[in-house]
Amino acid sequence: MFAVVCTCCGERTDIAAAFGRVRAGEDDPPCARCGGILKSATVMFGQALDPGVFDRAAAAATYCDLFLAIGSTLTVEPAASLCAVAAEAGASLVIINRDPTPYDRPPPPSSATPSARPSPESPTRYSRPARH
Repeated sequence: MFAVVCTCCGERTDIAAAFGRVRAGEDDPPCARCGGILKSATVMFGQALDPGVFDRAAAAATYCDLFLAIGSTLTVEPAASLCAVAAEAGASLVIINRDPTPYDRPPPPSSATPSARPSPESPTRYSRPARH
């Protein structure tokens, strides 16, 4: 979330510049190039990924030792399959989410000590699928 992108022409600019324009009095600063609508440079639900983004993410998941999935139900593709890519390559998974996910498993016995046990208010779910 360090950039904004124009929904019309695709121009990417620094998000700090957009916030600066808002602080200077612009209610909803338009794209400086075409006047289009600016949005944070994140992928919205239903929006296609930029070409190559998933391939780079899958490559990173293949070579990681620890895969963190934070704030996702892991049911929306193609990103949901990155956990499987990492797990199949031997990575440990840590999933932190409010809701259950397809990868949830009970915590391993070694993490069930009082100092490591999450409080009832904690959104943390432990997960570590078996290595193949």
